Amino acid sequence: MINIYTVMMAVIVALPMVMDTKSERGRNKYINIACLLMFIVMGCRDAFKIGNDSTTSYVEKFNRLGNMSYGELFAGKEGAYNLGFDFFMKLCHSITGGDYQIYIMILSAIIMLSLAYFIKKYSVSPVQSFCYYWGLLYYTFMFSAEKQALAMAILLFAFDAIMERKPIQFLMLTVLAGLVHFPAFIFLPAYLLSCLELDNGYIFVLAGSLG
Repeated sequence: MINIYTVMMAVIVALPMVMDTKSERGRNKYINIACLLMFIVMGCRDAFKIGNDSTTSYVEKFNRLGNMSYGELFAGKEGAYNLGFDFFMKLCHSITGGDYQIYIMILSAIIMLSLAYFIKKYSVSPVQSFCYYWGLLYYTFMFSAEKQALAMAILLFAFDAIMERKPIQFLMLTVLAGLVHFPAFIFLPAYLLSCLELDNGYIFVLAGSLG
């Protein structure tokens, strides 16, 4: 059955056939258009119907935080974990006047902007990167997993800090991602691991870190 997701993917895959993607300007334009299309589908969907968590617990949490003061929030009324995400939700509630759909659009914009930046900088084949993104189900996963989606968007910039050898920026971004979604703190050893030489002992250090 043809649906909006199939059409979106077909358009993004077909665009390089009619666009100049060999030049840097054309390539970046293509990535911008592709991420804009994904944002439209993700951000403009009916957030009350599409996205299992977003239709139940996240809506309730959004409204609950909206009725809470910032003082109560930072005092731990909602809990100590994921305080960064709770603050983000509360801030969006204040900005949007409690409009959950606009909140979803803001979240989707952040996700797609980080993806566009990452693919522009690191992908040698944007089409292939987009296909991996869909095929590994990250795109549809982020419709529901809002905490994870925001944390992963931040971690893309943390990865960029590894590549640019900026340890302070990496640490700040990873801690921020961990405040959004606590398990993101597992990314903290990544910078040190990236500094190790790929010798025979590397696999044991990696296995120990993962353990």
